[in-house]
Amino acid sequence: MNDERILKLQKALPTLSASNVEFAGSLILQHNDRGKLSDKQWFWVEKLAADAGKPQPEPKSVEGNFKPLWDMLTAASASLKYPKIRMTTEGGSPIRLSLAGPRSKYRGDVMVSDGGPFGSNVWYGRINPEGAWFIPFKSRCGHHEFEAVANALREMVESPADVAAAYGQRYGSCCFCGKELTTKESVSAGYGPICAGKWGLPWGEINTELYKPKPKIDSPPPPKPKLEPEVSEYSVQTKIEAIPLEESKSESDPIPEVV
Repeated sequence: MNDERILKLQKALPTLSASNVEFAGSLILQHNDRGKLSDKQWFWVEKLAADAGKPQPEPKSVEGNFKPLWDMLTAASASLKYPKIRMTTEGGSPIRLSLAGPRSKYRGDVMVSDGGPFGSNVWYGRINPEGAWFIPFKSRCGHHEFEAVANALREMVESPADVAAAYGQRYGSCCFCGKELTTKESVSAGYGPICAGKWGLPWGEINTELYKPKPKIDSPPPPKPKLEPEVSEYSVQTKIEAIPLEESKSESDPIPEVV
């Protein structure tokens, strides 16, 4: 027995665009074959059915050619199942580039997000094979944050090796595989020799000026400034100063008997 949401989507098929019809059809087939869908897939089932018949506005794009980023991720997918590039804005906000899978509505496009889990992440849009970056009509971030992300991506387009190196030297981990950098060569380059080969980046000599071992950081964004703890009746700690032995005794104090 079909779910009511699937039946609603089936009825909406004639009113969907060509690309949405193909995507909706794949969701319906997967449900019929397996009898279930993931939470993410159900989200799209409901969204496609709800948006059926509504006029779709023209997608907005960001100025610039971002095809080199699409080329990098597509080339890396020949040897990696899930290629990703981790980056940050100048202010430290995380960015993650990844390829949309074969079951995605935008399969083959580069997805630009903050790397958070689906449903609570910030999606900055997608880059198609032609290098056009389309941004969502509704987003959780403002104009200034979009500009910061756009500037970071433009820098990656202009000099991917430099951006990758800066990330690795800043956080002590590779922006491609996410692993900790441990050797002098890797710390200096900002990424390891294996990732250099898979992503088509140079691998040169050690730059001793750049080699400075850094503590491992669990998450890419820089830690927020530590705030002073709020004082309450449960958190107050009393500092007791030690009193010298000579001053703490008096002639009247009894001497304890040692047994």
